Amino acid sequence: MRRLLALALFFAAGSALAVTVSMTSPNNGALYLAPATLPVKANASASGVGVNRVEFYAHGTLIQTDTTSPYQFDWSNVAAGTYVINAIAYDNNGAQATSIRIPILVLVF
Repeated sequence: MRRLLALALFFAAGSALAVTVSMTSPNNGALYLAPATLPVKANASASGVGVNRVEFYAHGTLIQTDTTSPYQFDWSNVAAGTYVINAIAYDNNGAQATSIRIPILVLVF
């Protein structure tokens, strides 16, 4: 029984380590004019099992899900304010990885 549990933990940990995600757009500290359209992009990979989806968040609120590479979308009509954007990638086994958070500023002109 212990051996089976150890094996299950090994595979779960290995799967979690296989998922990677990084934001490629917008750039850290980017400035936009409201109402803005922002190109939001991430690179994601999951060794051996494939990426199931990438979710994009602004201040912890889901703003878009993409299930096909390239993982990207245009976030339209963004109001003035400060935003923190990040991505979470999920592999086909359910493991996930979270990107760093990218702060941006949308200004009124």
